[in-house]
Amino acid sequence: MADAEPEGSGDAFPRKRILAACEACRDNKIRCRPSEKPGVCRKCLASKRECIVRTKPRARRMIADQNLDPKAVSQPAAGSSKSFSIDFAIPLKVEVEENFKSLQDAHADFFDSLIAPDTGSGFSESNATMYSIDSTPTSSTDTADHTSDLHAKPSFNLASAESLLTSFHSMLCHFPCIVLDPDVSVSSLASTQPFVLLAILAAASGSRTIQGNSLYDEEFRKILGLKFVACGDRTVEILQGILIYCAWYPFHLRPRNKQPFRYIRMAAEVIHELELDQETPVDLVYPNALATAQQLNKIRAYLGYFYLASTIPAEWQARGNKPPVFTSWTESCCRILEGSNAENDVVLAYLVRLSSTATEALRAINDDKGHTHQQSRLVLLGLEAQLRDIESLIPPRIAATPVIYMQNLFVHLCLQDGVLLRLPRLSLHLIKGRPPLPPEASQLYSSVDNIQKLLGYILSLDEATMTKFSTADWCRFISGVILGIRLSLAIPECPDFDTSWVRSRLRFEEILERLCKDSDPIPSAKPRVDVLSAMRTIMRIVKDKYVQRLSILEHGQQMASQKLSLGCPMLDGSMDEQLKLWQSVIDTEISTATLPGDIATSLSADDDMILRDLWATTAGWANGDALPEW
Repeated sequence: MADAEPEGSGDAFPRKRILAACEACRDNKIRCRPSEKPGVCRKCLASKRECIVRTKPRARRMIADQNLDPKAVSQPAAGSSKSFSIDFAIPLKVEVEENFKSLQDAHADFFDSLIAPDTGSGFSESNATMYSIDSTPTSSTDTADHTSDLHAKPSFNLASAESLLTSFHSMLCHFPCIVLDPDVSVSSLASTQPFVLLAILAAASGSRTIQGNSLYDEEFRKILGLKFVACGDRTVEILQGILIYCAWYPFHLRPRNKQPFRYIRMAAEVIHELELDQETPVDLVYPNALATAQQLNKIRAYLGYFYLASTIPAEWQARGNKPPVFTSWTESCCRILEGSNAENDVVLAYLVRLSSTATEALRAINDDKGHTHQQSRLVLLGLEAQLRDIESLIPPRIAATPVIYMQNLFVHLCLQDGVLLRLPRLSLHLIKGRPPLPPEASQLYSSVDNIQKLLGYILSLDEATMTKFSTADWCRFISGVILGIRLSLAIPECPDFDTSWVRSRLRFEEILERLCKDSDPIPSAKPRVDVLSAMRTIMRIVKDKYVQRLSILEHGQQMASQKLSLGCPMLDGSMDEQLKLWQSVIDTEISTATLPGDIATSLSADDDMILRDLWATTAGWANGDALPEW
């Protein structure tokens, strides 16, 4: 549905001229009127229906064009696309009677079950009463209350959902926590994995626009609350849906919204409830053992949570969210996925290994309170050797994928610049416990090329690939920008580091300029609201701030150089060159000591000019004036 300029006000909602009615209003033959939500009419908002406009506004024909061929005028597409709804198995509330009759019967049956019955099968009338409590109530009052609580089921557009599902297949390589059949359809997923389908639609729509499709997003959060909180469901499907939703939630564009981090904590609770992080029967560990499809789904969900929770910096998450620990069972799960035939499983296994190395490096640099600095440096040496072993084992086709290539560079940056990734960046007197490991200048110099590779590689990707970035990919991009800024400016942790060399080598201002550049040179009348456009807007702010900091830094260096030239020129060394010239004139032209007044008469005109210049250079030092350059 498209809107135009408001014509006036007087209703509850602003009146706007509708250029094209949506499909639902066309089918019902009613007037399509806007709502308070952009892109959704009142009818679709009230009935929770996806508002789809398939036709363009009707073109106005001039009087002179009435004799044109009617076939030349574009006609709107006949008919409307199909819609569907997603059914969820949510148990109804049990009506509690005021006289506690059901409660009495239930406990009477519990008591009878403690003692073996003398005769009969033991199935008494009280048993039937207890089973009737657990079944679906038949009272119309309870059904009406349940319907009012859940509201109406949303009606989604089938064509739009199929398009989102198709685009999600290409997104899955950035976070392969599940396996989807290439021929899977919306209807089949709605019948077998409805919550996973809802998460896929919400994630795919959110990757296209910042707001995404609010209908998918609202329905996902509502069903998650009913299943996780109200019903207490802890299933693999719930875990997969949470991971998919959080993996493509644009949290980097909504920094104050901690909701996805709470969802990650929910995922951790499901992991512990299902004991997916615990050892399973040993037959899975043997090389010749074949895991079933259900077991592989559990392993993918566990490793997907491990990768997502360890890639997002702990400082960005909610309090209490700590990175998971890489155990022997985690290594066994990685080996099991490497043995599968799916390429995405191999990608996920190496992503987990690389993210574990990065997490351990950051922990050794910033949060290792049980070891000294010397012991932490030994740990880093071991992690560097571990990284080389992992790199040697990655197949070339897997190492060339964007997600593995960026993650590998990010691990190198964690080993080299881990202390600069600490957030917030506190002073030493404000840090409790052991201070972070101070960086080495040689490591900082080596990291400049890796930052250039990481940001240059991201800039070389097309927009279609960047649109599919997961949360972990955006975290690597943000971390690269943070390191580029901090290495280009002053580093208190390493005073001997030459930031001017970094600015000339990295040329970070040019990188920011390329990040801010819009791919479409012709600006459109309606601004784009997708994720990449929002990222460029943020990068423009970062670029302006960076340029301001550079100007302040250059101004400070000029002030420092001016301060060095103030005071007595004999003490700060600014008269050394002038003294040499003076001494050379005296030694060559004056053989005997004479009065100062005789010097001007005995010297030549050129020498007299030199002496007057020397006097001019030292005349203003007593007043604090800066000495001119010779």
